Amino acid sequence: MKTKAFRIISILMLVIIILALGTLTAGAIAKSNLAKQNPAPGQLVDVGGYKMHINCTGQGSPTVILASGTSDFSVSWAYVQPEIAKYTRVCSYDRAGLGWSEPSPNPRIASAMVEELHTLLVNAGVEGPYV
Repeated sequence: MKTKAFRIISILMLVIIILALGTLTAGAIAKSNLAKQNPAPGQLVDVGGYKMHINCTGQGSPTVILASGTSDFSVSWAYVQPEIAKYTRVCSYDRAGLGWSEPSPNPRIASAMVEELHTLLVNAGVEGPYV
């Protein structure tokens, strides 16, 4: 009886693992296809071995930097950015690992993300002052 129960549990676990791997693979393929169909509206800038996306529009000073919420990305500013661009330069960006930005090897802590943003602005040639 114990052997039969162990066998059933083993088969169920194997099925769950196969389904999980299939879901992960399908998600990766879908993300890749979406990225090919929807290229980044801005530019991808190297920030030290990986690239981050930044999209700057408008002219003037100060430069307004739009930061999205925790797990959101620059598309969330699609209606706001053009309005600000009527008055001054405005840049939206994707944190590492979100949107069009590549994942970062750095921990997802505030100090690392601030350093990444600073490096992104410098490497993209976006001059301050910033708001």
